[in-house]
Amino acid sequence: MSDSKYNPQKTRGLYVPGDAKPYKLSRSKIDLFLRCPRCFWLDRILGISPPPPWPYSLNIAVDELLKKEFNMHRRMATEHPAISRAVRHGVMRPAVPFNHPDMSEWQDSLHHGIQVLHGLTNLLVFGGVDDIWQFIDTGKLAIVDYKATYHPKKIDISEPRYDSYKAQLEIYQWLLSHRLDSPSTSDIAFFLFCNADASRLDF
Repeated sequence: MSDSKYNPQKTRGLYVPGDAKPYKLSRSKIDLFLRCPRCFWLDRILGISPPPPWPYSLNIAVDELLKKEFNMHRRMATEHPAISRAVRHGVMRPAVPFNHPDMSEWQDSLHHGIQVLHGLTNLLVFGGVDDIWQFIDTGKLAIVDYKATYHPKKIDISEPRYDSYKAQLEIYQWLLSHRLDSPSTSDIAFFLFCNADASRLDF
């Protein structure tokens, strides 16, 4: 067992008013501001951060496996079976994983992500996407976010609990639309849920 302790006091990455250097602001910190402006101020100005969330090891593993699968189809310019099923059920139009030389950086939320400098505020906004799909008919790009969960009923993203997820995708859409001139970013985005089935007995 580790005897390391949580230290909420930070000295790096704080906002300094009047600094001419662009200030890096992550998608997660924007979400923190929307949820609690006071918490955001304490975190970014004083360096007093809230306790970190419990590590979602299973979710991270699912994300990594999905990225490996979709990257394989990205290299081959083929449609992933999950997309094919969605097309058959009328959920979406045919699409393939978007292939771009910077894709690995865009997916790296810890070190890079998609970065856009907002000139009016001098904020360098960034966030790491799970995936981007390209519609075959129009060439437009759709942001995709992977979610691993267990929900015994049908998932309904119109429920208020998913509002923060939607805000997350909107930030990614804004970043991508300012990062690429063409092809254009679609106003449609997708959640790819991996939902556990506790009723199954076949192993």
